[in-house]
Amino acid sequence: MENFSEIYKMYHSKLVRFACDFLPSREDAENLVHDAFIELWKNNEHICEIKNINAYMFRLVRNRCLDFIKHMVHEKAYEAHAIVEYKAREGALELMSDTELLAGELMTLVKREVEKLPNRCREIFMLSRVDGMTHAEIAEHLALSENTVSVQLGIALRRLRAVTDVYMRK
Repeated sequence: MENFSEIYKMYHSKLVRFACDFLPSREDAENLVHDAFIELWKNNEHICEIKNINAYMFRLVRNRCLDFIKHMVHEKAYEAHAIVEYKAREGALELMSDTELLAGELMTLVKREVEKLPNRCREIFMLSRVDGMTHAEIAEHLALSENTVSVQLGIALRRLRAVTDVYMRK
């Protein structure tokens, strides 16, 4: 219990600031950090086994933020798809809503940004996000280190985040 309280006091505000770099709202950042601490609490008896708590906590929050962003993009795309399907059934496809237009615009921007990525970076991104390969699988497949894969994915995600941030604020 003492370890958890100390970790919470030491990392909470740092992790919220870190999550704010990824997410469009502070409230979302605070919620994700809260969720990360809940996960840590559930594994409280294993805290002493974590060799680098700093790296562990920042990685945990980073992964939660990336999952949240992916979820938001998929949710927007699903919402747009559902609207298109509904309108197609109703025969009113020519009257596209702002949501459909923005979702289509986002997909176009993301595709364009992915195409602008350097070849290796784009290849790694596609293997990860489209083919669902893990960092280790990509590293083995391309004869690279896992660290290189991680760095290249970070570059790709930062570029895409810049595009999606503009979209999410609309």
